[in-house]
Amino acid sequence: SSSTDSSSANGNNSTNNQASDTLYELPCYNDSLPNGNSHPDGHGLVTIRMKPDEKGRFGFNVKGGADQGMPIIVSRVAPNTPADLVIPRLNEGDQVLFINGRDVSQHTHEQ
Repeated sequence: SSSTDSSSANGNNSTNNQASDTLYELPCYNDSLPNGNSHPDGHGLVTIRMKPDEKGRFGFNVKGGADQGMPIIVSRVAPNTPADLVIPRLNEGDQVLFINGRDVSQHTHEQ
């Protein structure tokens, strides 16, 4: 069985000793309106579930945050990492909305 635990979007703050048994859910918008805003009706919403690697990392970086007045957007996905290999794949430009059911829209970049 697997447990669900909270983590920062980049996975660097994982303190779970059983990281390989932990699933992380990351619902993301995978498309945008022409002005760069996400679809308000939930169109394009995808839930991504991934486990961190043996070092507790997911293999992606984000930019933005409430402190920067921007949504949290995936800025980089490293090759051959959980974020790259998971299906559906996490893509650069995806907006992270929730992590493990927790709304991250008001989180700062560091959170």
